[in-house]
Amino acid sequence: MVVDGDGQHTMADAPRFLAAIDEGADVVFGWKKERHDPLPRLVLSKGLNTLSHWILGSPLHDINGGCRAFRREVARKLEIRHRINFVGDEIFARCRIAEWKVSEVVVRHFPREAGQSIHRPWKMLGTIRRVLQYLFELRAEIRRSEAIKKVVAAR
Repeated sequence: MVVDGDGQHTMADAPRFLAAIDEGADVVFGWKKERHDPLPRLVLSKGLNTLSHWILGSPLHDINGGCRAFRREVARKLEIRHRINFVGDEIFARCRIAEWKVSEVVVRHFPREAGQSIHRPWKMLGTIRRVLQYLFELRAEIRRSEAIKKVVAAR
């Protein structure tokens, strides 16, 4: 399990993740259904979730939440290739490519206790451009994988 260290999540939610894995999930995303974030962060998260849904086909409510759990064998195989602070999208894309089962559990969310967001309002246009490029690159990877699977299945 991976949990951000800024105090916004609690390990008391770990049993929910373990239960989802016991039920067959390979990767479990935490969903901050009730959020305690400032307005700019809420807007950024809503935008990312919407773009992830449109571009990657993500059904997740909170694709870049600060806690996730992985089945051990999946964690050992998962390779993160992109260097951008929105890793949830890449984890989701790798799951689609590998045909790993993704699940989502509601987690408690608390106001940030430590650290600060690296996303600054004056950098938003550049961040949006990088995120769009990243999401389209991930979609291209998913599509290439699906095309290869179709060719292999046709043989």
